Amino acid sequence: MISLGFYSFGRGGTGKTTLAVASTVLASLAGWRTLLIDIGDANNSSATRLLSSLEPPFTGDVLSGAASWQDAVAEAKLRVGNLDASFYIIPSNGKLPAQPGFEPLFEMLSELRSMGAVDLVVFDLPSDPLGVFMPLVSRLDFAAVVATPEYSSVKVVTSNRLPAFTVPVLNKYRPELRHYLSSLRQFFGACFPVQYDRGLEDLAPSNVGKKLASLHRETHSQLVSMLNAVLSRAEVATA
Repeated sequence: MISLGFYSFGRGGTGKTTLAVASTVLASLAGWRTLLIDIGDANNSSATRLLSSLEPPFTGDVLSGAASWQDAVAEAKLRVGNLDASFYIIPSNGKLPAQPGFEPLFEMLSELRSMGAVDLVVFDLPSDPLGVFMPLVSRLDFAAVVATPEYSSVKVVTSNRLPAFTVPVLNKYRPELRHYLSSLRQFFGACFPVQYDRGLEDLAPSNVGKKLASLHRETHSQLVSMLNAVLSRAEVATA
């Protein structure tokens, strides 16, 4: 089992939630048994882009101890072109404990690993300028740290202390902004670009399947390359 968190420092708007959604769906279409843990804001979470209605319990209930993770898990099904995606999700209503403790999620990961019930656990994490969620990120197998091709976004990624298992992602990439990609590759040794694509904009339950099915071939290839890199690194780490 692999755990992968989509994370960003500073302000929102990097597109990490969109990437978490797309990665979850693509992984499930590839046959990975996938669980998406939504810890997003009320109006900008992965659950609101995938589910037409949100039913409790939510991630905040798991973190507060009001509900078990088993009770919070829901199954989601999505038609993507002529394919059917099926995965699990713990949704968020945007309400988290004032001082979230992550022990329930650590226990969940341990239990899932022992059970062998899923292959991939994806975390959609909120923007974290104060590092509140870093204790959780540090316990995951991989952290996809998302930046956009702007000076301030790249600067905050290269200025913060990051886990050794970081997978840098440059989202909304355009070829004319390749100097940002070069900077991140020079700093980290690798960086995965995901080009700007209208298919990743304004995802909602009414259109998410259609939009993901219409992704540009290069966008699809870039997302798959990122996921394959995570899988290959995990195989090396456990060999």
